[in-house]
This record gives sequence, C-alpha cells and structure tokens, in this order.
Amino acid sequence: MENAGKENFELAMLDDYMVLYTGSRIDRNTVPENLFCYDVRHDDDCQGIACEKRWLP
Repeated sequence: MENAGKENFELAMLDDYMVLYTGSRIDRNTVPENLFCYDVRHDDDCQGIACEKRWLP
C-alpha cells in the first residue's frame, strides 16, 4: 500500500469529472479527509476502460 502524500497522480476524466488517478493501491489512512477515494476496475480485455468503480471509506 502506498502513502497518498508521496504518490504521483495523473489527471484523468471519470464520468465527466476531473480526478486524480494512480494505478497504485493507496493506504486509506493516508488520504486527506477532504478527498474521496474510489477503487476502479478496468475491462476484462485490458483496454484501459474503467468499467466498475467502488467507493471505500
């Protein structure tokens, strides 16, 4: 698990929202309180298409 404060993020669009993205798994205890954190799963063909997202507290 990576520390959110030390991770490099990319800007990406998800459901018409600009988001910060990383392919790393982030330790939820390191995410600032004012940010939401979601897990995103790509498509089964590995084309990079986000097909499922899940909010985790």
